[in-house]
Amino acid sequence: MQLIIDTHGVSIRVRGGAFLISGKEGKRSVSPKLIDGIMVMSDCMISSDAIRLAISSGIPMLFFDAMGGASGRIWSAQFDRLPIVRRNQVLFERDRPEAAVWAAGLYRMKAEGQIANIAGYDAHHAGIEKMKALLPDFEGELWRNVPDFEEKIMILEAQVARYYWDALRELLPKGYAFNKRSRQPAEDIFNAALNYLYGMLYNTVEGAVFAAGLDPFLGIVHADEYNKPTLVFDLIEPYRTWIDKMLIDLCRSEQLEARHFDFENTAVRLNKDGKHLLIPAYEALMNGEIFWQEQQASVRNHIFRHIWAFSAVLEKYEPV
Repeated sequence: MQLIIDTHGVSIRVRGGAFLISGKEGKRSVSPKLIDGIMVMSDCMISSDAIRLAISSGIPMLFFDAMGGASGRIWSAQFDRLPIVRRNQVLFERDRPEAAVWAAGLYRMKAEGQIANIAGYDAHHAGIEKMKALLPDFEGELWRNVPDFEEKIMILEAQVARYYWDALRELLPKGYAFNKRSRQPAEDIFNAALNYLYGMLYNTVEGAVFAAGLDPFLGIVHADEYNKPTLVFDLIEPYRTWIDKMLIDLCRSEQLEARHFDFENTAVRLNKDGKHLLIPAYEALMNGEIFWQEQQASVRNHIFRHIWAFSAVLEKYEPV
C-alpha cells in the first residue's frame, strides 16, 4: 500500500521495527512489509530512524509541494526496482499489441466515467445511448494488431467526447453554457475553470507517476515531445471525469460566479478570487472518499494506487 501523509503536524517514528504514525487522530503502527511507498504531502516530522527503516526496507520516501508536484525522493543506495520498471517501460511501449490493449482500456475507463457523469444528472439523456454504443469499440483485444493505434484511439475518444460535451452543455444552468472546449485561452468561464482544475490534476498525476518509479516523459498514446511529461498526458484521462463532475456541481449550485474571472477580449482567465474557490474545492475532492474499482478510498489514493498498479505490471513484464 501507499502510505500518504497529507495531514499537517503528523510525526513518523519507529517502534518495535514498525512505523509509528502519530497525529491529531491518534496513533497507529504500520509494518514496513505492508508499505510500497511513503508520500509526504504536508509538513510533518520524520525521525532519522524512520528514514533508515524506509531505506533498509526498500521503501521510497517521496516529497511533494503544496500543489501536488513532486519535489524530491529518498531511496536506498542499493539496487532497487526503479531500473527494472523503467527498462520494462521502454520495452512495453515498443510492444505494440500490448501497448494498444492497455491504451484502449484506459480510454474505455474515461468513456465509462463520462457516461456515469451524464447519467448522474439525467439518466435518460439521449447522449448516453450514443456514448454506450461506442464502448464495444474500446474492447482491448480489437486493438491488438491495429497499426497506428494511437491516432485511431484518440479519434474514437473524440467521438465520445463530442456527445459528452454536447450533453453537459444542456445540463448546465444559464450563464455557464459554452460552445466548445477551449483551452489556450479559454473563451468562457466554464472552460477557464476546467483548464485550471485540469492543471492541478496534472500535478497530482505527475506526482503519482514519480512515486511509482515511472518515466513521465515516455508516453504511449501521446507522442514523445521534448520536456513534456507525455505519460502523464496518457494516465490522466480516466481521472478527468471526477474533475468534470466537481465543476458541474459548482456551476449547478451557482457557486462559480463572473467575479471569479478576468475578461480580456475573447479570453477568460481565472483570477485570485476564483483560485480561492477552486483550490479548496479541488483539495476537498482529492481527500474525499469514493468507491472505484471495487475499493473505497480517497480520490488521491485511487490515483496513486491505479498508477502504482501499472508500475507493478511493468515490473513483472516480459516481452514476447
